[in-house]
Amino acid sequence: MNIKKLIIFITLLGVASLGMLFYRPYVYSNHIFDYYIADTFPNFFAVPTIVFFILLFQKNNMGEKKIVYTAFISIIFYEFLQLFTGGFDCKDILASVFSTLLLLLFWNKIIAFVYTDDK
Repeated sequence: MNIKKLIIFITLLGVASLGMLFYRPYVYSNHIFDYYIADTFPNFFAVPTIVFFILLFQKNNMGEKKIVYTAFISIIFYEFLQLFTGGFDCKDILASVFSTLLLLLFWNKIIAFVYTDDK
């Protein structure tokens, strides 16, 4: 297991969790308009977090973009399932799209960083 992948995964998960536990309640309770950041915080971090969770268990040293696409499609599918429960939000889809595009834009640099050895 690559320690860099683990650190990135834990960081992404931690930031998303802290945002949900502290930032979102603070914004809501103080009626602050933050351009929907509090609303979309979890979805913005969902795709990268899932990608690095999968990369943690990947045995070879190839970071394949199909992992990103699979994570993105899964999050979007989950969001559309929420049409039946009342939790569907277009802003969440936009946050997922934006974070996926950022991830793909920097994919080669991220993979190069993750798979370089620190000796």
